[in-house]
Amino acid sequence: QAGPLLQQALRLLERTGGDEDPGGLAMALHGLAAVYTREGRYPEALSHFERALEIWKRTSDNQGLARGLKNLAVVYGLTGRRAEAEALFLRALALAESSFEPTHPFMDEVLSAYATLLRRTGRKAEAKELEKRALNIREKHVPRDDQSTIDINALRPDKRR
Repeated sequence: QAGPLLQQALRLLERTGGDEDPGGLAMALHGLAAVYTREGRYPEALSHFERALEIWKRTSDNQGLARGLKNLAVVYGLTGRRAEAEALFLRALALAESSFEPTHPFMDEVLSAYATLLRRTGRKAEAKELEKRALNIREKHVPRDDQSTIDINALRPDKRR
């Protein structure tokens, strides 16, 4: 359902040339690209991510640029362009480290996505290091004693009192 709404928003923003709200235009492009990625429509996703990246470069929005680079890297990885994906992940990570706090949830996102690519390319030791960093960040945002976590073993009949 998000796709049609994002397409409509994109059309409205494009009518004005995006000059009044370039950030909004970039976000609409980025959101629609994410929808296309989930739907497996990779050529369309790539096109929209690339357009959003151009806007973020032009407006010096480093946080948007880091997000766009990470998501473009994911699509490159999904389409077999692993060397290009890795280069983009490295750029996204460098930008994220300079634009976000070290424990910002986006750091977890980029580290986890990059680790996934490394695992797919057989570089498990490197992936594991990134996953540890991501987990440390995640744990700062979700305490271990979070009550939304259920111990499945406690539900076993032989463990009930």
